[in-house]
Amino acid sequence: MMNDMRRRDGGFSLLELLVALTILGLSMATAYRIVGDAVATTGSRERLVRLAALADAAFTDLRLQGSIEEEAISFDWPEDVSLTIEEETGPIAGLSGTPPLRRIRMTLEDERGGELSLEGIIRLRLAPGAQP
Repeated sequence: MMNDMRRRDGGFSLLELLVALTILGLSMATAYRIVGDAVATTGSRERLVRLAALADAAFTDLRLQGSIEEEAISFDWPEDVSLTIEEETGPIAGLSGTPPLRRIRMTLEDERGGELSLEGIIRLRLAPGAQP
């Protein structure tokens, strides 16, 4: 019995150390995965917010320029983002004649695969006497 006590006073057994290291490894792997997922989610949200801000700026700029062409954008468009504007033809419900309203679909895509597609009606600001 005295022999058993001396052996236990010397520290942990190899089996106890292996169990502790296994638990530590599993805990660290789980924490790493959680942090990695959070970073990836944050990055994709930041790209989406950036694309939404660019889309808002483009809608406003196109309205003020009085055109729905990509070339009408008057500010420096980022090179890593592509812009496609499509006009949807057909009458706009509840409106008659040809007001300066256009139904458009705007698609923005960045180099990392982020994509944002918006549809809306834009009211063009026309110069006095100009035809829509």
